[in-house]
Amino acid sequence: MTNAGFLPVPLSMVPSSYFAFPYILALLAISIAIIVLLIVFPSLRKYRKKRNILIYAAVALVLVLLVFQIDNVSRRANVSYVLDTSFNKAYLGEVNQIVMYCQNYGDRAASFYLVLSSVNASFQVQTQQNYIQVNSKTVKVPFLLQEHWFSMSADSKPVFFTVDENVTGFSFSGSLEPQGYGGLDVSSGFTSATFVWSGTENCYVLGTVGIFT
Repeated sequence: MTNAGFLPVPLSMVPSSYFAFPYILALLAISIAIIVLLIVFPSLRKYRKKRNILIYAAVALVLVLLVFQIDNVSRRANVSYVLDTSFNKAYLGEVNQIVMYCQNYGDRAASFYLVLSSVNASFQVQTQQNYIQVNSKTVKVPFLLQEHWFSMSADSKPVFFTVDENVTGFSFSGSLEPQGYGGLDVSSGFTSATFVWSGTENCYVLGTVGIFT
């Protein structure tokens, strides 16, 4: 295996607390400020005053929003995507297929396109809904993986192609293009796959597969 290729999503295995830290800091600062104000100004401790009730409500709202934001930014999708190597042969003059398999190990749903590009092969987007064929050499395959709770969220999708004529081999490369809000980390993924002609089997066979981890 090789470990080459480009991925537009950073391999951000940063702990979730890193993203929540500014909000945790704000929550602590506001909590300390409230305690100090209650000590310095005894009138604020008179909870029956309408003014104080409004202040309590406003502070409580801010604290609830901060707690909600801490929970929100702490949730991350953790995705891996691989090439199903059981589809390891391709034939000239036929419509062949490769299958991409994606998993989400995180606690946030993941919506993204798996972008496949080819050299010496042309994609054939047939009846697959929501596939985006940029051109004959590039296709975007949509995935929506739910958050991982009691079982791992996974999905697989086929991509059809034909081999260009008069070539001794062809290859694919893959990358991930997120959709919508962030919160998406990539733990491992497929970057490239090369098929070479086999005179013995009279077809193209899968040679090297590149991944990153």
